[in-house]
Formats: sequence, structure tokens, C-alpha cells
Amino acid sequence: MRLSTDAKLGLVLLAFCALMLWGTFLIEQRPYISLSAAVFPRVVLALLIPLCIALLVKGLRQSHGLDPHGGITLANVRATLIKYRTVIGSFALFFLLVAAMPVLGFLIAGSLYVAIMLWLLGPRTLREVPFIVLVSVGFAGGIFLVFRYVLFVFVPTGIFF
Repeated sequence: MRLSTDAKLGLVLLAFCALMLWGTFLIEQRPYISLSAAVFPRVVLALLIPLCIALLVKGLRQSHGLDPHGGITLANVRATLIKYRTVIGSFALFFLLVAAMPVLGFLIAGSLYVAIMLWLLGPRTLREVPFIVLVSVGFAGGIFLVFRYVLFVFVPTGIFF
């Protein structure tokens, strides 16, 4: 039986969510912080996992009508990569954010992430640059303040602060 794209994506996302859930148990619990840093990712994953399962089930239902001899060709892979380049780029940028956060800190890495995402997803004119900078610094700064001083969650500050 050949799997539909939804079924394949559901499997990949379910495996990714399982890996991320396992990663939340590796987050160090600070004795002086009341709310663990693992709480928020676990809440998000608790919402994402049922959606991944629903996508997998939907994809498995669609898989019954597919041609069993259809295969993967280089042209199909290239077309899929071009079609989903924005999504793939967003995931790659997110992984760069995760890698840069211990060094740069949440404030700088988060601001860069939001600014690059706004540039990639929005209108790419120089007139928009001040707006992008203002929104990215304001958004990352607001999230930093809420997590650090309201929720008392440890947020990486990086080597500059």
C-alpha cells in the first residue's frame, strides 16, 4: 500500500512531537523556580500530538485510492521542495533559533528570528524595515518580560547580558 502525502507528513510530525516530548524531560528543573521550563512545551505538544494523529488517520484513509506502483522521482521531490520551500525554510530558521539561543540569548535570537520571518513572509521592501525591526524587538522583548518576570521561567540571556 502506498501512503498519501498526509499520512507521510503525519508520521513525520508525530515522530517529531515524540522526540520533542522526550526532550522536555531533559530540561533541568531549577529548585528556585516554581514553574518548570518544560511546562509550556508540553502544553503545546499536548495540543499538537492529537492533530498529528488526526492528520495521519486522514492520510491513511486517503491512501486506499492511490496507485500502488507510483514511485518517488527526482522531479516529484524537486516540485515538492519548491512548493513547500517557505515551510521548510521556516523549520530550518526555527532550528537555527534553537541553536543560537544559548549563545545569543532569547532576546537577540528571538528578535532576529521574528525579523527574518517577517522579511521572508511579508512584503520585501525597504520601507517595511523599520516596522520589522520595531515589531521583532517589541515581540521578543514582550515575550522575554512575560516569561522572565511574570511566569518566573528561566530564559537564556546569552553571552551579551
